[in-house]
Amino acid sequence: MLNNCKYLIALSVIVILQACGGGGGSSSTESDTAYVDLSWINPKTRIDGSYLLSSSIAGYRVYYGSDDQNLQPLLDIDGSYTDNYRVGVSTAGSYFFAITAYDTHGRESELSNIVFKQAY
Repeated sequence: MLNNCKYLIALSVIVILQACGGGGGSSSTESDTAYVDLSWINPKTRIDGSYLLSSSIAGYRVYYGSDDQNLQPLLDIDGSYTDNYRVGVSTAGSYFFAITAYDTHGRESELSNIVFKQAY
């Protein structure tokens, strides 16, 4: 059974993550909140090259931190067709971001590539 679990996780998707600074003002009442716009390419295949149905993806999980070796979960984004999101963090500054995809069974992919961006 353990080998099956490893195999299923190994089949998880790779997500390409891009980010750009938030820029501009915000209509949020939380004046200390800073933002970064993240976008990614929805995965179409698993790591082994087999086709991945979009309906198999339950959502995405965003990780962040000031150290790329210690990323923490920030938020979950429901939905398989989402490919961008404005992420709010509590303080303006420079952060590392990565994303994972998770399927309808709760299996989570490996982290995407890590990007370093300024939250405004």
